[in-house]
Amino acid sequence: MMEPGLSENFWNAKYMAGMRMAVRECKGKLRELQLNDLERIASQGRGKGEIVPIILNGRSPDWVASHIAQVSDRGFHPILLATYNNTTQRGVSSLSFDFYGIYTAWCRYMCKRGWHNMALLGVSPDNMSDGAKCQAFRDYNSRYNDGHRTGIYYMEGSLQDCCESFLAEAAQYDAVLCTNDVVSIVLVSLLRQKGLTHSLHIHSFWDSPLADYLSPEIKMISLDYHEMGRQAIRLYSFLVNNPGMESVSATVRGVPFMDPETAEAPNASASENSFLRDERAQDIYTLERLFSSLDAIDLQIIGGMAGGVPYEQIAEQERIAVGTVKYRVKKMLSLVQKSGREELLALIDEYLGTENFMHSISNHG
Repeated sequence: MMEPGLSENFWNAKYMAGMRMAVRECKGKLRELQLNDLERIASQGRGKGEIVPIILNGRSPDWVASHIAQVSDRGFHPILLATYNNTTQRGVSSLSFDFYGIYTAWCRYMCKRGWHNMALLGVSPDNMSDGAKCQAFRDYNSRYNDGHRTGIYYMEGSLQDCCESFLAEAAQYDAVLCTNDVVSIVLVSLLRQKGLTHSLHIHSFWDSPLADYLSPEIKMISLDYHEMGRQAIRLYSFLVNNPGMESVSATVRGVPFMDPETAEAPNASASENSFLRDERAQDIYTLERLFSSLDAIDLQIIGGMAGGVPYEQIAEQERIAVGTVKYRVKKMLSLVQKSGREELLALIDEYLGTENFMHSISNHG
């Protein structure tokens, strides 16, 4: 069962891909359910002592609490997927990233590098995972980094407003930790558009297909969403085969970034979703869906369009038919839900910068 709005996310597609892979390995079947489906399943009956887990994929506390209660009331065993594990309820299992541990290690790494003045950017008040990140940031800095400039910037309005608030004070910081890839992309795009250049170190969780086309560089911790999906199915199978287990909690480790200068890395483990409805967030999710599907020819076609090259010349350069170029462009426009190529190019320019994008694809070519 999935909270509305999450299906649009690039990382959620990775969860689902991991689950489908694990389900195929055990020759099972994956079904997405709604609450009204539970009544039908419950009415079919089950064997004595049989446990039927239901995987819940949600972020906002209200949605999670409501669905835990309704799934449990119908006699099923909830498994929380990819939410910060702060539940101690009997009969409720969970699988999560250790966001608290990751952010604690991240802050330690910052201080080790001498970047004591740090900010946490893009905290969504109704997001359980962001709550864990925020708590880790506060705890570490109050214990080990007292006396230095630290700040937390909440997304109480739009994502752009949040980033603008930070940029007004950015000169006071050595480094900024972004709560996710969307926040870091918006921050980088605003830095570029405003022509701001300073020595701010930008860090983020990063699994975006846009990573190769951004400047300045963003250091990252990669979260293995495929593995999260696979482990969710394994946890499901474990509970089915061990009906005496009251609950199980597990975490999936993050992959730490490597600093190019020192080859050191942090030793980290791995509402109504107002953030997901933010206009800029939606733009970035749209670009991520597009770039996750592009091949080398598609990139050259976009580069050609951005450079004002006619379809005929693009076709000749790529040794394909003009009709193929048009078909590929039409497919791209469908993915981003734009009516014309000018809108597509404007979207890319807004977040990646046309000049930077052209330079990136020429390097990859």
